[in-house]
Amino acid sequence: MPAKKNIVPWTSMIAGLAMHWHGGEAIQLLHEMEESGIKPDRIIFVPVLYICIHAGLIEQGHEYFLKMKNVYSIGPSIDHYVEIVADIFTGN
Repeated sequence: MPAKKNIVPWTSMIAGLAMHWHGGEAIQLLHEMEESGIKPDRIIFVPVLYICIHAGLIEQGHEYFLKMKNVYSIGPSIDHYVEIVADIFTGN
């Protein structure tokens, strides 16, 4: 990663991992990003919630949803709610 702190490459890598069903690696990368001092934004939580819900990490997905709101003061968008509702309708 470049020395300049930039969320764009992190988001791209996390989204790519999520799209290819590498949930553990996507979540690990999110933790590494936070440890490097980069604060998550509303965009990065879409693939994070996606992989949690679709990989059966339901509790973890709900924790990230709450963390998004309570820790980072990010109001959920329709995309975030879609992932949470997908959990309800798929029966996970």
